[in-house]
Amino acid sequence: MSHRKNTVPLSSAIAHLLIAGFVLLCCFCLPSSADAFQLTPTSALHEEDSVEPWNEPDESEAAVSGESSLGFLQRGELPQSVDQLRAMQVRFKSLAEQVKNATVSITMRTGQGTGVLVSSDGIILTAAHVISGPRRGALITFRDGQRARAVTLGVEAGKDSGMLKIMGMIEDPAPAAAGKDSDEESGQADKVGDLAPGELPAPGESVETEDQEETRDSDEGLSDFDKDSTEEEGEEESEEEDVIDKAFASTDLPFFDYLDVGVSSQLQNGQWVMAVGHPGGLNKERGMVVRVGRIINQNNSSLRTDCTLVGGDSGGPLVDMEGNVVAIHSRIGSRIQDNIHVPVDVFTDTWDKLTSGFKIGEQGRLGLSVSSDTNIVSELQKSGPADKAGIQVGDIVAKIGTRPVSDKKSLALSLRGRFPFEKLPIQVKRGSQLIDLEVMLVDVDLLTTIKKKENWLKRRKSRGTP
Repeated sequence: MSHRKNTVPLSSAIAHLLIAGFVLLCCFCLPSSADAFQLTPTSALHEEDSVEPWNEPDESEAAVSGESSLGFLQRGELPQSVDQLRAMQVRFKSLAEQVKNATVSITMRTGQGTGVLVSSDGIILTAAHVISGPRRGALITFRDGQRARAVTLGVEAGKDSGMLKIMGMIEDPAPAAAGKDSDEESGQADKVGDLAPGELPAPGESVETEDQEETRDSDEGLSDFDKDSTEEEGEEESEEEDVIDKAFASTDLPFFDYLDVGVSSQLQNGQWVMAVGHPGGLNKERGMVVRVGRIINQNNSSLRTDCTLVGGDSGGPLVDMEGNVVAIHSRIGSRIQDNIHVPVDVFTDTWDKLTSGFKIGEQGRLGLSVSSDTNIVSELQKSGPADKAGIQVGDIVAKIGTRPVSDKKSLALSLRGRFPFEKLPIQVKRGSQLIDLEVMLVDVDLLTTIKKKENWLKRRKSRGTP
């Protein structure tokens, strides 16, 4: 009976001994502060400025000695010397500060998540399940406690990508209302509070379901942001003013710290990355948490790392060692190494659709019916997109976009590939007149919500409730 010895290459053993020694040194010599952390693939960096780090090498000196040797981080290699370990420490510290300045907390009526600023005028990338859908109100909380109002832009639920745009700052910062985390085990947020197209997304104006209306007939229970939004608006925005156009037209915003968008298709397995977020939700005393790890594997629609994520991290940035956003946190699996992120190329490939506020991957709806085998409008959903556009029962739909419409089939074909919340020109014939209108398509969920709202208002009116 033979026995085989387990052997380990000498270079690998030395590398692991160096890392182990550095970790022990950190454990015994580093204080528990924002500027000190243990170097493990899932190490956490907590924000606190009251304690200075241990006898750390001068950053400029470390930069000179270690700058040229940091290439191993991009190549996914382990450090081979104490100098490389020290250079890693300096790089991780400066990178963490840069990333945290651009990372924000997102509070919706349905919960909380994380996002990252990628432009100086307030464009934020996040996960689709954090914001649920386009044209909704959100509260943005910055690292220093300042708050801002934002509107959700486009989403692609199938790939879990989403975008927001800051509309304006909120004066006199106050602690954000505690909300439950939007990251359930399934990674999806409940869908409530949909807004009709064109309305200002004030969360206080959410639509209640039939089982909620009896227990909630006022604004009781609104978060601070809900109340601020309602007070600041004073009155409902006119339907002619598009909330997304308004957000991009804002001229009184400050210059926001932001991160550049990288190219995820160029990433390599094993490459070192940094994850930042608000695990468990916004916590002012703890601050943001930073984890350092490596890429395990990837494909066109998802990327997996050993940077441990928990609820609240969703929507936060995954960055490379140059500080570029290469992915957005999406979901977790049953194993600790199943930390899934959305590659940033998913966002750049659909950038124009996201900034336009489309719901990518779904079919847009008009909210009308035509008589069998004709193009004559036979029914309209009240307050639906066609109704709001000015279409009437009896109108003959002549053209949608650039496609002529002659019957029910051609009408359906004209909507193929058109997204919810996309605006389209529509031409109808009314009597002897041709009338050109513009309609904003919606999704099935919003059509259902509009119908529930109409029924709810009817019941309130029948009870004499204002």
